Amino acid sequence: MRRTGMVAGLLVMVFAGAGIAAGAASAAPPEFGVCAHTKAHGGEKFSKRNCDTAPKPNGTPGRDFEWLPGAEGVGFTASGHAAVLESSAPGTFTLACKSQRESGEYRGTKSVANVVMTLGHCRSGEVPCGNSGSETIVSSPLEGGIGKKDAATQRVLLLLFAAGHSGPVAQFTCGGLSVTVTGALLGPVPGNESARTYEIRYVAHLGVQNAETFEGQSGEVLSVSLGGAAPVAAGLTMNTTIRSEEPIEINEFI
Repeated sequence: MRRTGMVAGLLVMVFAGAGIAAGAASAAPPEFGVCAHTKAHGGEKFSKRNCDTAPKPNGTPGRDFEWLPGAEGVGFTASGHAAVLESSAPGTFTLACKSQRESGEYRGTKSVANVVMTLGHCRSGEVPCGNSGSETIVSSPLEGGIGKKDAATQRVLLLLFAAGHSGPVAQFTCGGLSVTVTGALLGPVPGNESARTYEIRYVAHLGVQNAETFEGQSGEVLSVSLGGAAPVAAGLTMNTTIRSEEPIEINEFI
């Protein structure tokens, strides 16, 4: 695997931009990596293949697993079916798309980068919406990272926002109406299981996202602006299946 060591400096990139204290982020779980069955290294050892118990010193009987942090440069793709973006103001704006796909890569132990989301067969009511063809919407380059559990969902969350926290998440038109999506998106990701494939379920109700904050941090929400008007909070409902180039675990205990 193309992975880093435990280098705290790589963690600052995402969390400084996301409004999360870099020092706390670099020291606290969760993080990307792999729980490996190995006796070749001298680090602390675990008894379970998910490295989700307290570690013991090297040489402890029955401790054959070691946490190898980081997933630098490992790519991923994603795909799914329906996606619905709805503003929180009743009847203001609803975007419904029939397909979605995604690509990106892991960076270090907490970050993702070069993420591009493509939504297909998109309409607002009967009006086609798109920026790459009449019914296809391609996002701006996105980045983000994982953080502590949200109190409402009790899950590890993945945060996505426009690269550098600069510019829109996406811009497109519906008929002659310009639509700008800004802000950030949080969705729960599964922890403590090494796998190439996992699912993220973004859930919103009446434009309010199910997860809108990392624990102890300020909110991260999407907003929609129609025709240059003031932004209104919005929520995205979408199930997407992530497929990594190599098995990845999101460890909640490291």
